[in-house]
Amino acid sequence: MIRKAQSGDAEAFRVLVDKHAPIIWTVINRMVNNTAEAEDLFQETVIRFWRGLPGFKGGSKLTTWLYKIAYRVCLDALSSKERREPHLEIDNDESGTNFEIEDIDHSGVRIVDEIAARDAVERAMNHLPPEWRAMLILFYWRGLSMNEVAEITNRPPNTIKVYMHRARQLLRSVLQEGGYPEGSGHE
Repeated sequence: MIRKAQSGDAEAFRVLVDKHAPIIWTVINRMVNNTAEAEDLFQETVIRFWRGLPGFKGGSKLTTWLYKIAYRVCLDALSSKERREPHLEIDNDESGTNFEIEDIDHSGVRIVDEIAARDAVERAMNHLPPEWRAMLILFYWRGLSMNEVAEITNRPPNTIKVYMHRARQLLRSVLQEGGYPEGSGHE
């Protein structure tokens, strides 16, 4: 399918996009936390995928290469946004989160607690530098290895470990400052 798409077969390209769209969308949407912006960045990612596909040699998995494109598109957009708006603000929209409840058999109280925890983490992620946020998303939400994250971000694995450690510390601090979890004085 990749070879067909590389030779200009639009249908083969559409099949590749359809196959990989959900994981690319999830990464982009979680990085920018804004549906309208995520849609634009998804389109930009698909355009860059199309333009770069003829040069794809298969040195890495196609998904890793697509993550790399999406990561770079988002990082460029977030960096540009931060230059225009120097401070990232927490989105105070209380209408819901981007997470879905996976097990509907939980008690109502537990579901409310899980939603509150996920919402708190999602909001706290907005305080992280975009690159650190992307690394956490790729590692924890997408389940990539440190080496895969290093390949996508063009950083050495040890640098990834240091950045992720700092990101987790900052995330913990932001959560505690925001009063989550209640009565936090512990890790």
